[in-house]
Amino acid sequence: ILHCVEAAQLLPFEQGLQFEQSLFRERISAPEARAARHILMAERYAALPPKPAAAVASVHRVVLYGSRDSLGALALADLVLDDGTLPASPLAELQPHAIWALLGRGLRPDARATQLSLSKPILPLHLWPPNPARALAELSLTGQRDMADIAGLMAVLARLGRTTLLTRAQTGEIEHRLRSALYKAGLGLLALGARPEAVDAGAVQLGFTRGPCQMMDRHGLPQVQARVSRSTDGEAADKILEAFIAAGRIGQSAGQGFFAYRDGKASADTAIDRLLPERYALGLTEAQLGRAILGAIANAAAQIMTAGLLRRASDIDLAMVKGLGLSLIH
Repeated sequence: ILHCVEAAQLLPFEQGLQFEQSLFRERISAPEARAARHILMAERYAALPPKPAAAVASVHRVVLYGSRDSLGALALADLVLDDGTLPASPLAELQPHAIWALLGRGLRPDARATQLSLSKPILPLHLWPPNPARALAELSLTGQRDMADIAGLMAVLARLGRTTLLTRAQTGEIEHRLRSALYKAGLGLLALGARPEAVDAGAVQLGFTRGPCQMMDRHGLPQVQARVSRSTDGEAADKILEAFIAAGRIGQSAGQGFFAYRDGKASADTAIDRLLPERYALGLTEAQLGRAILGAIANAAAQIMTAGLLRRASDIDLAMVKGLGLSLIH
């Protein structure tokens, strides 16, 4: 803009217009602009329900149904969010048009519907942990689902600022696969002797808001171990988690994990040297570490698309940007 203002003062009118057009063409073809348009169109495509619904369920009242939340007036609910912890309860007063969504990964919506004696299918819903100003949800299309309910729930999530990914996998499977690939890549590089700060620097250089080691600390190392233990490639990576957990370094909540934490800020800690393998990571640069992480995620994304679990390849990009915090231009 400043260049255009300067040109308006110094150049003849026609040349000033040509200068502005030249700058406009340059900016519109820039990687940042192309990425912004791509994500915008990906969000618009993701917002489309799988099939046109004859009518979209209207939602005005939401009830949280779970052991950790007080029960609302089910008789007045348009949308019920259920964490699956409460046993069967009389639901005769539930409105016929009400949407019932089951929160959590790997829960069985059909069994829950039978348990609660619901006359319509339950929608399985998984909410990704929000990144700053970004949020994502997974809605599973497995089994028979009411299109009006799906469209209504997607509209509610959009009003709450969440982008919905429609998946043919069990609820939460997309996040599990991508996040596990990211964590396994970080653990694999640590097993090769790379330092946590170097691994995370490579991920940040790649475009992530934070690296896999800091993400694992925020998640909690025992929870990470439960997530990746069944599929970790090689015993060395699994032994790293075991060593850190045994030493009491279970993550940010304990003030120490792969990093030391003070006032919420991460810093490198030499005390972890005894818990890590010797430094023999083949002299990999931060850029090379980042590419190794990218390769692992790309493999997981390819497996997701090959299995037909998402509708479009652009859904993977949404998951990376809005779910895992990858920079828009990357």
